[in-house]
Amino acid sequence: MNVFHNLQRSNYEEIISYSPKFYTNIKEMDAIYRFAGWTLDCMAADMEKCFELQFITNLHLDKEALERMEAFLKIEADISKSLYERMKIVLTTWNTQGNISANTIKELIYAIISSDVGVEISFENQVLTISIDSISINKDGQKELHDFLTRMLPAHIKWQVIYSAPRTGQIFKAVAILDAEILNIVQKEGG
Repeated sequence: MNVFHNLQRSNYEEIISYSPKFYTNIKEMDAIYRFAGWTLDCMAADMEKCFELQFITNLHLDKEALERMEAFLKIEADISKSLYERMKIVLTTWNTQGNISANTIKELIYAIISSDVGVEISFENQVLTISIDSISINKDGQKELHDFLTRMLPAHIKWQVIYSAPRTGQIFKAVAILDAEILNIVQKEGG
């Protein structure tokens, strides 16, 4: 953002421009100016970093700030994920405070699973049903998604997640070989 940096010249040169010209010929004063300029450069860089870390989209740049934000939002940090993936989860959690919609739920699912899966959401018979078509979600991902939805969805809404993974194979019938869906695995869980 460069809010605190003077991009035209360093702080050493800035200090020299305000001081008497005869001081620049004295080595001790020049050393003091160099130290003061270096100190001001460090302060400006730290203030700039502090300013940038106020925005969640910049958190993937700094591991410590991301960990503090995860603790603040009570998100269990998954160190197996990249900092960018963790930042997406923090950002999605931050943005879903308050009302929640079908699109928001899809964003939550995509942020946690971080893969292309088919997601359908329906609300019938007073039950929110989230159908996920994927075989790439392991048990840990299912548990993480369940915990996340439990925390994010309002307590008065009944919900269930259906993981379906269609399997295809060959059926031998007489002389002809046909490809068909022979098994559809459905796992239900809800809160």
